[in-house]
Amino acid sequence: MNGEPSASGFCADCGTVHSLGEGNSRKFAFELMEHLETHECLDFEAAPATRHPPLATSYLFGDARGQMFGVMECEDASGNTVILKAFSCQYDGEWLIDGWAPPILDPKQFVDLIAEPDKAINLRTRALKGMEKSHPDYRTLFDERKTLSQQLMKDIHALYHLTNFRGETRPLTDLLSGNIPTGVGECCAPKLLNMPRFTD
Repeated sequence: MNGEPSASGFCADCGTVHSLGEGNSRKFAFELMEHLETHECLDFEAAPATRHPPLATSYLFGDARGQMFGVMECEDASGNTVILKAFSCQYDGEWLIDGWAPPILDPKQFVDLIAEPDKAINLRTRALKGMEKSHPDYRTLFDERKTLSQQLMKDIHALYHLTNFRGETRPLTDLLSGNIPTGVGECCAPKLLNMPRFTD
């Protein structure tokens, strides 16, 4: 949209720096905040009688201690302004909420993938908690847990696939090199920029 670029990046495919302007997104972000405060839930577009209790904003003030929300102003194929909104990660265990950007991975694949490695990691974590650092097995268990955790993060990142504005889909691991930060695929921006998921 119009306005000075607020985000930009170099595209290795076409050798061009692409940018997105702020447009009216700040205004729409404040409107989203107002809706959340007024209706005290994420499914505020639904009829009050059909709202889902786990989507209440009270969750943000408990163990969650807050969450990231984002909006993006864009245009559809007919030139109409469309406002997309997203929340980071899951919301109180919910991956999919009507009216919000979907995740860029398949939740079932994620759950299936982490089941066994999580057990192995937690087993070692429990053993380490009850063990002195001077214990002969401490370093071995610590290194095993680290290796399992690092491999799990690589496997999780491989589940994320992003589709660009040209309709090309690639895994996140093709787009980011080195040590990819934990949770990067569940930030608001990747969800909002994964455009085709909104038009399928």
